[in-house]
Amino acid sequence: MKLRVPKKKYFPHSIDYESVIGRNERGNPLFGEPQTLPHVRVDFAVSFSPSDLDGKVEIPNALITVLRKYNPDMPAFEVGHKVLFKEKMSTISKVIPLESDTDHPFGYQLEVV
Repeated sequence: MKLRVPKKKYFPHSIDYESVIGRNERGNPLFGEPQTLPHVRVDFAVSFSPSDLDGKVEIPNALITVLRKYNPDMPAFEVGHKVLFKEKMSTISKVIPLESDTDHPFGYQLEVV
């Protein structure tokens, strides 16, 4: 069975992606110029407060889906890089490759906080 990619109309959002290009003298990350990625999908999460012993459970605020078909110049996403969506800056907490029967992922899902 061949996997079908959803139509472009289901990816109505646009994000700005900023990658880390280095560190300053204090060790803080320096970000490069933002790269605009059109035709992505942003799904916001419902926040529940799970009870954890140390209270350090991070729940993603949103899940961003980026497909290579609609973004052929997709960057190499990494944890800690920044995403700007609707004037709100978020940090990537997890990168999930979307793989099929090829060697390369056809897209990524990004969990952001």
